[in-house]
Amino acid sequence: MQNDNAKKRIPWQIVLVIGVVLVAMVLGIGRLIAGDTGGGTADPLVQIEEPACTAAGGEWNSCGSPCRGTDSEFCIQVCVGQCMCESNEDCPFGYECSDKIDGKGICKKL
Repeated sequence: MQNDNAKKRIPWQIVLVIGVVLVAMVLGIGRLIAGDTGGGTADPLVQIEEPACTAAGGEWNSCGSPCRGTDSEFCIQVCVGQCMCESNEDCPFGYECSDKIDGKGICKKL
């Protein structure tokens, strides 16, 4: 009878592996392993850091709208740091000046 119970048990290593896989899926690590970093599209919320903005000649706005440059009908009311520009030369490498309003745009990833 004891031998029958021993054969029906799942080894602890298999349980551990299944647990790790489930946790990884919940945390999104599976996307990273598959090579999906989410960087396929230009996201207006991808932030440029203030030193890179000012070094390129841009003007740092610590409380910009996260919906500027999007077609969204509704916008959350939070502040997002943005690099303001008048031309592409005011943006760090890899960014362009777009979505201009009254001559001021925001630097967006190319």
